[in-house]
Amino acid sequence: MGRVLTLLCLFAFVLPAHAHAAEQTLTFRSYERISIAPFGVVQGSELIPSPSFDGYVVGVTATVVDETGVEEPVQNVMLHHIVLAKLGAKDSTCSTFTDYDGRKGPVLAERFYAEGEERTRIDLPTGYGYPNKGSDHWGMVFMLMNHRAVADSVFVQYTIRYVTGEPLTAVKPIWADVRNCDADPIFSVPGGGKLFSTYSRSAELTMPESGLTLKFTRQRGALTGFMAGTDTLWLRFDRL
Repeated sequence: MGRVLTLLCLFAFVLPAHAHAAEQTLTFRSYERISIAPFGVVQGSELIPSPSFDGYVVGVTATVVDETGVEEPVQNVMLHHIVLAKLGAKDSTCSTFTDYDGRKGPVLAERFYAEGEERTRIDLPTGYGYPNKGSDHWGMVFMLMNHRAVADSVFVQYTIRYVTGEPLTAVKPIWADVRNCDADPIFSVPGGGKLFSTYSRSAELTMPESGLTLKFTRQRGALTGFMAGTDTLWLRFDRL
């Protein structure tokens, strides 16, 4: 079974950039303890804390910690993936979403960050930021794996680099996937090929608006680039 690589593109209008003013580092963790059975896998979604004052997100990282805040080694509990989203904001590439049971429903949040076991991070260029209000609410979708024969309880912890005190050039998250708008975006590799053969799936995305592409992040590493004057981005994912 091939796991689809999720690509998150942070997109901005081409406007003059400003230097960062007052940058803070804010650390949050999920409200609820997440319990995992021995050698278990747990998936879920929940509301999570977010900055309580207006500003701009300029960086995001995440990990798994125990009750005292100590990071869990991957040999204990692995963060398979998480997605952070802003509730009530419009997602750029999905108006409906298919859940694990195959039911379609409206998209009620804007996806702006994802991370897998590769520990992808967001670090925006100086002068650019993802705008956030203190009244905004965030949610999280997660999947964790317990690699031990004993039950465990952990929290998802995420660190936000946050700028206040000066307007930055606002960026907009553009989410793309070869099976976008699906809770379980995976595809099967047929198999039977020769040694070292590859199999790929591709998808085409028409950018919803013109602008400057600032940064690409994906769960198998990071691709950074600047693109202007184009409305179509061709995405191709190759898996062994």
